[in-house]
Amino acid sequence: SLADECRDALARLAAGEARIASLGDVGDLAGVYARASERLAELRGAAAEDSERVTALAAEAAEVADAVRAVKDELDDRGSDMSNTRPLQRIRAALADIRRESAQLRVRIGVARVEMCRYEVAAAAERRSDARSGRSLARRAG
Repeated sequence: SLADECRDALARLAAGEARIASLGDVGDLAGVYARASERLAELRGAAAEDSERVTALAAEAAEVADAVRAVKDELDDRGSDMSNTRPLQRIRAALADIRRESAQLRVRIGVARVEMCRYEVAAAAERRSDARSGRSLARRAG
């Protein structure tokens, strides 16, 4: 009935007034809201600055990571060169070449000495022959 509806509406109205009364002064709530809004704006600005700083630091960290990766790769290459026997094999091959060349030079030196000895022997024989012919010419002339 209409009376029941009025009682229910009055009860809801009383409950709403009680809630409003428990909140305190509405003007005070407006000030709290204004201060909270200002603080929110400050925090959003600080968050934006922090976000920019994080972005810059992330870029710097990526550059450092790239540099570290490059140094690591270089060290890995050096390490593989150290464990690689290729340089040692090249040194051994070069030493073998030097030994071969040295042996060839010794043979050439030996051949040159033999030729020099033959020349000296031939020159000595020629001197003796000339000396003998000179004596025999002197005997014939005398």
